[in-house]
Amino acid sequence: MKQLVQSYRSGALRVEEVPVPALRPAGVLVRNAFSLISPGTERAQMELARASLLEKARQRPEQVRQVLRSLRQEGWLATYRKVMDRLDTPVAVGYCSAGIVLEAGAEAGNFRVGDRVACAGEGHGSHAEVVYVPRTLCACVPENVPLEHAAFAPLGAIALESLREAQVELGARVGVIGLGLVGLLIVQLLEAAGCHVLASDLESERVRRARELGAEAACEAASLETAAESFTGGRGLDAVILAAATRSAEPVETAGRISREKGRVVIVGAFPIEVPRKLYYEKELTLSVSRAFGAGTYDPEVVERGRDYPYSYVRWTAGRHLEEFLAQLARGRVRVEPLLTHRFPIERAEDAYRLLGDAAARPLGILFTYDVEKPLARGPVRASAAPPSAPAIGELRVGVIGAGKFAQTYLLPHLRRRGVRLHSLATATAAQVRVRRSRLRRRGGRRRPARQLPGHRYPARPARPPGSSGAARR
Repeated sequence: MKQLVQSYRSGALRVEEVPVPALRPAGVLVRNAFSLISPGTERAQMELARASLLEKARQRPEQVRQVLRSLRQEGWLATYRKVMDRLDTPVAVGYCSAGIVLEAGAEAGNFRVGDRVACAGEGHGSHAEVVYVPRTLCACVPENVPLEHAAFAPLGAIALESLREAQVELGARVGVIGLGLVGLLIVQLLEAAGCHVLASDLESERVRRARELGAEAACEAASLETAAESFTGGRGLDAVILAAATRSAEPVETAGRISREKGRVVIVGAFPIEVPRKLYYEKELTLSVSRAFGAGTYDPEVVERGRDYPYSYVRWTAGRHLEEFLAQLARGRVRVEPLLTHRFPIERAEDAYRLLGDAAARPLGILFTYDVEKPLARGPVRASAAPPSAPAIGELRVGVIGAGKFAQTYLLPHLRRRGVRLHSLATATAAQVRVRRSRLRRRGGRRRPARQLPGHRYPARPARPPGSSGAARR
């Protein structure tokens, strides 16, 4: 099957042929009909991947701290290999998709083969022909909702979670700063909840679109404070939801200025968080960060094992937000068709991302389409087009099941240095099978001598037979 992957070392995107993922008990295999690019998240991911190592470190200080801990515990060589392997490991791209259930696990709950579902989550709702999704991160699509609209459900779940954090109620006056896909969905959901909405963005076209989608008032960023003063009669907004993506910390300060006393500021977008203490202290503002789809988004028990939180105690989880957004779509409370600006077949994914990086194009909703009528190939994928060669005399070939961080960092490099050839590889992450296998094969050339550490004694290696060479063993 085809899947879009990205290299964290170079930022290069490519559509690879990878195996169909395995079905696990608490989830479903879904054949995608559509997947949606999340412009803010995926543009930021693309820019980070293309940045220099120094810039990557500057933008991810928490990972720098992890590297420093590894240096102290494992030494520079092991740390270097770990970092390089991490950069070389391809990453599945995307987290919003919709399609048809191909297979359902024994613990998949009410999901059945043939169901139309929306899928969410990194590594689950990916840009791929087939994805595995735990039952807690997918939801059945109502009959009157097209699958191409259902692909918006994960972004809708993010928007709904921000409303929960803002604790809005009927009649509340709420500001939305940043009118990308998520921001425009937030505007519509607030209007559906009976709130008075003031929307703002740097781009006049998005401001116009917010008005068309129901915002009571909308303005460009330069006139936001004046507009908020007029919109609230000088009292200030009850809540401000920040859905912008920028490298500036200004949105937090702006939100503080236009909020009323004891108002709430909710962060959804990606930008530096620098809180002006005096402003927030004097107004006694509440600042919170909205966590993706909601409760359970980062809990391994929920995401990996499909164990949902009890309905009576945690009303709004990630999966329940997906269901509710789809219900709002079915009732016509939210419209996503005006947000769709481009469609590409998955084979042209690189063209779509070039468009995403083009500031002049102003893309908004970009959908990938998949040929669901095409027969789906199942089985292993060859890492090389060349036919397999017969093993040379004395050559050792192995098959490996599992290629997680330990295998990548310690086991596979050790085998490579010893001249062992990898014959086959099976791992849970389909996107990484082909690249990992070919990488080890490519690197498995000349056997490098092991470096002896001071104070350690290593057993002598057996002498090679006369006339033998590393090339002959390969």
